[in-house]
Amino acid sequence: MENRVRVVRPHGPAATDREIKAGIQNAYFESPDVDSSEVGVQVSKGTARLDGEVDSYWTKMQAEDIASGVGGVKRVENKIDVKPLQVTTDEYILEEIEQAFDNNPHISADDIKVTVEDGVVTLSGTVETWAAFNDAQEIASHVAGVTEVANDLVIGEMEDTAWYWNQT
Repeated sequence: MENRVRVVRPHGPAATDREIKAGIQNAYFESPDVDSSEVGVQVSKGTARLDGEVDSYWTKMQAEDIASGVGGVKRVENKIDVKPLQVTTDEYILEEIEQAFDNNPHISADDIKVTVEDGVVTLSGTVETWAAFNDAQEIASHVAGVTEVANDLVIGEMEDTAWYWNQT
């Protein structure tokens, strides 16, 4: 999923690329979620390019979220590779995700199709709420062995809501 949000500093001097890089590196150093020694940072004209290798997709996304929150960052290019610590099969990943979906109150597991190929998870179908959309993404991101998540879910209207609006 590409983030197309443009960040504009309201006032004051713009942060230099060097200051932005230092800010991202400091944020990683302070974060319990990202090992600063695993992620390389380059900054050019406010665009932060991340590279390196981490052991989970979730950590890769945390690195991107942290970098995007640093003042002066206009865009993040996340080129971090995911190399899981434990070897898992696509079948294991699929079972873990489906079981977690079944246990989540926001998700109707029958509405989501999950496919896994070489650690890459694809989510498709229609969910009723943003909570379901976000929960599905988070669940898939946390499963061991996942190297990427393509979230192709669509957020649709609930039938009850459509019925309500048609009655008024």
